[in-house]
Amino acid sequence: MSVSEENKRIIVIVAAGITMMPKKSNKRKRSVWVKDYRSRYNDIPLIQHLRENYPEDYKNYLRMDNTCFDYLLNLVKVRILKKDTIMRKAIGAEEKLVATLRFLATGRSYEDFKFSTGISAPTLSILIPQPCKAIYEALKEAHMKFTSMEEEWMLIAKGFYEKLHFVNWWCTRWETHSYSTACP
Repeated sequence: MSVSEENKRIIVIVAAGITMMPKKSNKRKRSVWVKDYRSRYNDIPLIQHLRENYPEDYKNYLRMDNTCFDYLLNLVKVRILKKDTIMRKAIGAEEKLVATLRFLATGRSYEDFKFSTGISAPTLSILIPQPCKAIYEALKEAHMKFTSMEEEWMLIAKGFYEKLHFVNWWCTRWETHSYSTACP
């Protein structure tokens, strides 16, 4: 056996050993699945305390009274409720609805909002659209009626103008170009 053949074998063995070695991952291992402050500092104990002792503050916090909140919760509960898993407990329907209502009322970012709810920002970005969609689906037939009659559109436009001084420029523009005399 020549030296060059022996060197080739050593190189092949070393190369095979290097490729068989486990690769070091750049991913950081998660130290905890759910941070401990979530269970201690979420909105639910505060909501219950406000509901029982300070109904005006409860109304100010959620922008609705408890009967309206209960009505809304009963409408959307089945649509937003998830099951617990072996890994962790699911976020409850009441907590999801409270987080959504507070998010809509305050307009804060997910990063800022995570500290008051105890729910991570990525989870909030998935969680908040679900109750919004459920509220829309539950209330669209009874409370979000759209009209197709010209007279009703004109009454709606007149109401906007009287309350907000908002001119319906689209109808005005539509009529000046003589496409139609009715709003689209």
